Amino acid sequence: MNWGLFALAAGTAALLAFVVLNALAAARLLRHRELPYNPLLNPWENLGRALLVGLSLLLAAASGLPGFVFGLQAEAPLADLLVGVVAAAVLQEINFRGSKWAAVTFGPSAYSPAFLRAILPTGSRDWAVAIAALLPAAFAEEILFRGLAIGGLSQFLPPLLLVVLTGVLFGVVHLPQGRIGVAGAAALGVALGALFLWRWSLLACTVAHYGINLAQLLRGREELRWLEGPR
Repeated sequence: MNWGLFALAAGTAALLAFVVLNALAAARLLRHRELPYNPLLNPWENLGRALLVGLSLLLAAASGLPGFVFGLQAEAPLADLLVGVVAAAVLQEINFRGSKWAAVTFGPSAYSPAFLRAILPTGSRDWAVAIAALLPAAFAEEILFRGLAIGGLSQFLPPLLLVVLTGVLFGVVHLPQGRIGVAGAAALGVALGALFLWRWSLLACTVAHYGINLAQLLRGREELRWLEGPR
């Protein structure tokens, strides 16, 4: 038995399970009350993301597989950067318009604005910290959902199947945002998975993911207006 690959599979499954369970707990909490802190500004949340990155890199190293399997070695970084920027511009617009259409069609209750309210900064310093914190947050999710769960687990399962499975899990992780948030995140997860298969690069996926999250943060007040109406 290849113990490196066994550790990769078991460790990736454990990390995915932890992230999903944490999302379920957050969703239950938000059904009863607002988050008492901004997840992008909270030191413990950011430490948790750093630990997730560290554990993911440790699993990748322990597997004995070369770094390019996990998208850690970009052969054309400038091209990956450009592809990531273009993908972010396109996907964030589709996500924004799709979420607005779904909220209007199915009603605001289909999308929970509680998490969006929690992450919106209130001052210039908080804005600077939040915008910076979005980058490690995006990388933490990309190295787990794309690098390990698609790149690493492609040693065991077909990559296209993994794109679909990780897309579904990516949607579940966004359960605190409500049904529309789950559906939108699942679609984005599949799109980012397809981007990973095309470029096989975490750089492209992380840039795209960061751009999508940044756009949501910058357009958050506008989203709240059509989600909540006059307050």
